[in-house]
Amino acid sequence: MIKQINKIKDFGIFKKFDWNNSIPRFNAFNILYGWNYSGKTTISRIFRCFETGQKHPDYLNATFELEDDEGNKFTENNLDGISNIRVFNSDFINDSLKWDTDIEPIFLLGQKNIELQKDLANEKQKLATKQSEKNELEKKKKSAEDRIENALTNKARDIKNLLSIPNYNKNRFQPAVTDNLADIQKHILSSKEIQKSISTYKRTDKKESVD
Repeated sequence: MIKQINKIKDFGIFKKFDWNNSIPRFNAFNILYGWNYSGKTTISRIFRCFETGQKHPDYLNATFELEDDEGNKFTENNLDGISNIRVFNSDFINDSLKWDTDIEPIFLLGQKNIELQKDLANEKQKLATKQSEKNELEKKKKSAEDRIENALTNKARDIKNLLSIPNYNKNRFQPAVTDNLADIQKHILSSKEIQKSISTYKRTDKKESVD
């Protein structure tokens, strides 16, 4: 059984505490009382460090030493040296009890359940992020499709006007584009070739009769 706290340093309000003979040693049952912020919770946090096997995150550089009735000493460097310690304080409440009001009031009991709830919340956030990314991709896809549709319509109109082809539109132009995608370079004409082709296409002089 723990008999006394030999020393506390840089933990909460205890900048440098040393046990002295004027303080009675602990018995089987003890009551610690004092004003608010007088150090009661800080002392409970020291014992909770031995319960959890971890230093308090707010006082990682703190040092302390407990001594049992057999003279064994336990410090922040051997937090697994004491078993059967259970602490109920504000830290335990924050770690083990939680109201979840995202959808409807749910009271979560136990650190494992709280961790599971945190994991669930993280997964929901990831899902929301993925859905947002999916929506953004769909918007980009729709925008690209619209640009392609407009480009096909505009180019078909240019061809119709340039070559004076009645009823030439996007529906007639798009299959030609699709067919030529496999080898675009093969179908690209130079400026000179384009002018020659258009000139030939638009010639109106009468040709000789062909048998």
